[in-house]
Amino acid sequence: MCQTAYHPSPLGKNRLHRARLELGSRDGPFGGLRKRDWIMFAPYCADAGVPRFVTASFQGRRRLRITNVRGEILGSVVLKGRHTPAPADALENGVTTEPTGMLEIPPETPAGVYFVDNEWAFVVSRAEASCTVVLPVSTMQAFNLWGGRNAYTERNRQRETGPRLALHHYSLRRPLARRFATDVLDGFLDWVPRGAIAGEHIRFIPDYDLARSEALGGTKLLLIPGRSEYWSRKSRRAVDAYVENGGDVMLLSSETMLHEIEHEDDRIVWRWWGSAKNPNSPATPYWYDRARKYPLTPSIGPNPQYGGSHKPEAKRHPEWGVYRVHDARSPLAKACDLKTCDTIAMPSIAYYDGLPVRWYQRGVPMLDERVLPFYRWTLLAHSFGSDTPLRHIGAWFAFQRAPSSGRVVHFGSYSWSTMEGLGGQGGSGTRPAEVVDATIRMLRSGAELFVPQQMSAPVPLQVRLKSLLRRGVP
Repeated sequence: MCQTAYHPSPLGKNRLHRARLELGSRDGPFGGLRKRDWIMFAPYCADAGVPRFVTASFQGRRRLRITNVRGEILGSVVLKGRHTPAPADALENGVTTEPTGMLEIPPETPAGVYFVDNEWAFVVSRAEASCTVVLPVSTMQAFNLWGGRNAYTERNRQRETGPRLALHHYSLRRPLARRFATDVLDGFLDWVPRGAIAGEHIRFIPDYDLARSEALGGTKLLLIPGRSEYWSRKSRRAVDAYVENGGDVMLLSSETMLHEIEHEDDRIVWRWWGSAKNPNSPATPYWYDRARKYPLTPSIGPNPQYGGSHKPEAKRHPEWGVYRVHDARSPLAKACDLKTCDTIAMPSIAYYDGLPVRWYQRGVPMLDERVLPFYRWTLLAHSFGSDTPLRHIGAWFAFQRAPSSGRVVHFGSYSWSTMEGLGGQGGSGTRPAEVVDATIRMLRSGAELFVPQQMSAPVPLQVRLKSLLRRGVP
């Protein structure tokens, strides 16, 4: 469950500083890191008890605090470093120098995301667990500005200079600061030790490790939180196979599976357009491009093709950040204590994954069932209003592909993973966490989530005529 580790020379390995994570040692004095100091772990994510290489860029030996996502001190570690400048090609090739130390993680260390000096992130996981969390490390590294560049600065530079490169690489071997490691995950990480999975052994797995044949062995519940944009074809197929074999999934994310990438060793390959065989097709880097021949709706239901952002309209319509209960009939809705006309407030600037609306019945969105290839489904709630651009809605949606497959519950927005969502600091207080906890308990119970599908309301003649005209039917 880790990126390709750095293998030092035999001589370098013998000279490595040995460090040990000391949980519980919360009293100072602690040293501190300066602005240009940094620490990188390889692998970034590993199981408790598995040592990892550390490259610490500072002079001398320092006792540094270990913190959680709230900034609370959990322990300490003594590291020895040496000044190591960031290379000019850091984005493409990462850190290639010999590591400065070896960090031992005690086997009893709880799974979670930790920070050295409340800044540089590393993840402790478990070898086997019934609950697995997919960490969007590829997305984190796309935004990671360590070394002064990231995937987006390069794309902007190409737009400004004119010449376009169809292929770009960015390295996983770069230090990961907490603002990129947590991004919109802070509420989710804050919830983990107190929510429905509190006290459990949890497997944290980077998205690029899903392709390993044993990656999801023993997993009964798969959680995909936060901003999870960058997915390889192999990782997507692994999740699809897991669901087909009866595994349940919860998505607390949006812009989910937006970009197609590939993984080569410890680098990410991002084709901004085109493919290895044809540089002009697909025309975009997005998974929902038809030329990629792997549609998103069957995999995750709500998705970026039918999604968007509340941000542009939030100044005029702040209520569009609110989820409105749509279907309160199902056992899942009742377990979450969802009643018709209930609302759950979420940050109105968030991106959402959505589903297409075919028409509105007295202001209530009616989904386009022609694009829902599911055995059973329910729209639990929706966000945005009837003036939604492109007639899409943010969809909190549950479905089952086939009678023998697992269930998928997609909450439709990464708002749920923020401090305003699961962190309890938003307009609905603890309500988002209560709903997520109830959903997990319902999935784990094996209870029925759905009621028999109702007959669809007849589509108004006016809507059918407009559809025919758009398709050019005479």
